[in-house]
Amino acid sequence: SRKAQGLAFLDMQLARDGLAAGKEVKGVETLAEQMEVVASLPMSFHVKSLVGTVQYPQYTADMMETTLQLYLRGQIGLVFPAGAYFAPEKSADDFKDMELFEEKLITMRNRTMAERGEPILARGNVFMAVGALHLVGDEGLVELLRRKGYTATPVE
Repeated sequence: SRKAQGLAFLDMQLARDGLAAGKEVKGVETLAEQMEVVASLPMSFHVKSLVGTVQYPQYTADMMETTLQLYLRGQIGLVFPAGAYFAPEKSADDFKDMELFEEKLITMRNRTMAERGEPILARGNVFMAVGALHLVGDEGLVELLRRKGYTATPVE
């Protein structure tokens, strides 16, 4: 709906707001790196995801709403389990695909963000914004930064 209204996507809006406030804006990964990770997933994963989105549009809409509600309740760690539980079709391959998705698009990127973010955070007085799925779990960005000695405080 943001795109339909001509509004910037969230990442861009945060960057614009920071710059307008006279803040330095830095990224911990590039769009090209993100696209490389997406491209590294097997074509069968992309095809299956696209077909599922078209075949089960209500599931996609429901999962978007579920993700939002879980985020607002501070329960973002339930997104993957909820998606698996409510999936219209379930197979062992689906779970393998989700494990691969999580490893490549979440966990590996968390490690990169923690490594690149650490010197920025070391300077202090930093606002760091990442997607909610990057925050949770033993390999989540919060835990990775805690291991480096940082304290993460949620903003409400």
